[in-house]
Amino acid sequence: MALVTTGLSEFDPMRAVQREITLRGSANVTPADFREAIDLLAQGRVRMQPLITHRLPLSEIEDAFHTQSDAESSVKVMVTQEG
Repeated sequence: MALVTTGLSEFDPMRAVQREITLRGSANVTPADFREAIDLLAQGRVRMQPLITHRLPLSEIEDAFHTQSDAESSVKVMVTQEG
């Protein structure tokens, strides 16, 4: 597996696997915030589709990270399964 470079940082997923590293992301939100967001989506009070500006397959994950880091041209980048 190749080293992933986003221009901001590098990540070697194989090293994480070998060292049994747990990776967690954070965006300054709480589990309650996520529950509220899911509830709003389920109630149809928030339309998610207009927020997704790009859809890229998993094989283009590096491009997805580059795209998401460009705040001028993207809002949300969805990574999709191939097949």
